[in-house]
Amino acid sequence: MNTKKTLLFSMLLFAVSLPALAQEKAGGQRRARPGSEQMITAMKERLDLSEDQVVKIREIYKKSREEFGKFRQENAEANDQQREKLRELRKKQQQDIHAVLTEEQQKELKAWREERQQGQRRRPRPDSQ
Repeated sequence: MNTKKTLLFSMLLFAVSLPALAQEKAGGQRRARPGSEQMITAMKERLDLSEDQVVKIREIYKKSREEFGKFRQENAEANDQQREKLRELRKKQQQDIHAVLTEEQQKELKAWREERQQGQRRRPRPDSQ
């Protein structure tokens, strides 16, 4: 049961951690992170997902969202141990999504993540303006 919770929570974290690819920036302000459907749409377009992959990933996000809600209720105060657990959950989620993707899609996802990381490094912090 604990493994299931971990898996679901990590999937949700992954969903909220990826910004939309085609999201336009308004006046340099950061926008909210995309919801799972927006993320699925972006992944479908960017990774050329099959409908079967979309269904599986949508279910992963759904389960993660439910588990994340439970986890938040049970763990109102985050500490170092919880943050480490979250990192583990996120890693597990990424592994599960990788298992759904083809090798080519995995490579494209890796490139996409690297692009996002580069973009985040170049953005000024909101409080530094």
